[in-house]
Amino acid sequence: MKKSWIIIAIGIMACGVLYGVEQGFHVDYLTQSLVKIVLFLVIPLLFVRAERNERSMTLVRHPESSKTGWLYALLLGIFSFVVVLGAYYLLRPFIDFQHIVADLQNRLKVSRINYLLIGAYVIFFNSFIEEVFFRGFVFARLYQNGLRLRAYLLSSILFALYHVSIFRTWFTWPMMALALTGLAVGGMIFCWLNHRTLKIHYSWIAHIFSDIAIIWIGYTLFF
Repeated sequence: MKKSWIIIAIGIMACGVLYGVEQGFHVDYLTQSLVKIVLFLVIPLLFVRAERNERSMTLVRHPESSKTGWLYALLLGIFSFVVVLGAYYLLRPFIDFQHIVADLQNRLKVSRINYLLIGAYVIFFNSFIEEVFFRGFVFARLYQNGLRLRAYLLSSILFALYHVSIFRTWFTWPMMALALTGLAVGGMIFCWLNHRTLKIHYSWIAHIFSDIAIIWIGYTLFF
């Protein structure tokens, strides 16, 4: 139980520190990413190493892995892609996208020059970091310790709230609540994809599809 509370504390602390860095210091995307790597990747790996139980956070196939699991991951990934694009076209009249582009340019220093590079990073590496932290560390380790409901809830809620630091000024409160609800539900689905193996390969595939949709939307706004 003590280890579970440590995991919970690390999860809350990491998201809180990242929020403070992003909103308090208004750092660019490169600095934000370096801080995120330390909080979401290095600290959990150090925790696992200290336990001498590195196997709990690997991408190695588990005996329970199956073609069905990969199929679910692919189908849910495609579904996530469609949902994100559908939400964009449905809610576009209610969102000030010019303000979002201006915030990305001014606060995070995202531009046409570096957009494609940042987009590739977000799709393949940032998604991996988030999966390692929220599903591979918080969810999997709480689930292993028998706290299954808390594993689902904490991982999904933290996953949603963590994004507030990114889009805090982008949406009205109703849009913010809708976005957070969608992220929390998505987080639970990602957890469900991994609950048999407690590995992140299934949810990572689905996550990649979601981020492809987001980067595509950004591309249409920037270009």
